[in-house]
Amino acid sequence: MKTKFALIFSLLTGAALAQGPLQPSATADPTQGPVAPLSGSGAPQPTMRTLFQAEPRIPLVAGSPGVTVSAGGNIAINLPGSYYLTANVTLTAGDGIAINSGPVSIDLNGFNISTSAAATGTGIISNSSTSATICNGSVSCSGIIDSNTGAISGASFQTGIKIYSPYQSTISKVNISGIADRAILLDKNGSTVIDSCSARDCVFGFEAATITNCTATAIKSNAIVGVLVTNCLAKSYIGDAISGQIVTNCMGQTMNAYVNRTATGIRTDSFDAGLVTNSRGVTGALGLSNSNSILATTAVGCTAVGQSQVT
Repeated sequence: MKTKFALIFSLLTGAALAQGPLQPSATADPTQGPVAPLSGSGAPQPTMRTLFQAEPRIPLVAGSPGVTVSAGGNIAINLPGSYYLTANVTLTAGDGIAINSGPVSIDLNGFNISTSAAATGTGIISNSSTSATICNGSVSCSGIIDSNTGAISGASFQTGIKIYSPYQSTISKVNISGIADRAILLDKNGSTVIDSCSARDCVFGFEAATITNCTATAIKSNAIVGVLVTNCLAKSYIGDAISGQIVTNCMGQTMNAYVNRTATGIRTDSFDAGLVTNSRGVTGALGLSNSNSILATTAVGCTAVGQSQVT
């Protein structure tokens, strides 16, 4: 009886735990896994899924499919796909990541892209006419905006992220700082989204069709420019803090740092349909006559703070 049970157990567990051939074939593609049926015949092959099969993303390192890396660390993406960073990217010149083909998605994976140059290059730039999705990281340099002069000092990219031509692109959970021009520039006439991002110490902040759950502070000029702007906080020194067609649940404050500039806490750029709801607009302490707290066709449930208020 013991022998019979032992034989049955052996057969059952052997079938359940059979590993098959373990050594990879010389012709196997490491990104695709086995290239022939696992019948137990022919050259041995792997029986478990490859990392690429389990998580079909491509690391942004030299030698990966579609990826080139220069001697200075500049990364180029030359094929559509899903990519991720494996380390911080620190440059001395040029662009951090250049997208030359798409559509692509890039997970920054918590890492940062920076440069030691002054006002040159772009953290992530698209040279392709297809969409891109970028998330989970930062483009952060040491540049600081002078609140009195508006000048930026220190290392900085010219632009943080620029994906202007595709009409469908999304940037989420990315922090931008120390940028000599625009933090994130998307085409606001398309289906573009900036969500849950932050910017500070930049000359300009965010521009996209939809901007939600974002903060843009210590911005020299216009901080947030969109069509639909929701749940955002923005503070600018000399430009409009928030500009959009429909603005909801936001706070925009302009500091009015220069007398000869017109600046608004919250402005709607379409006075035929401009609507601001449940928001707060603030002008700076100077209370300049050419600046407004809220400038809109319709303002509902709003608070306007400052000497000059137009609703």
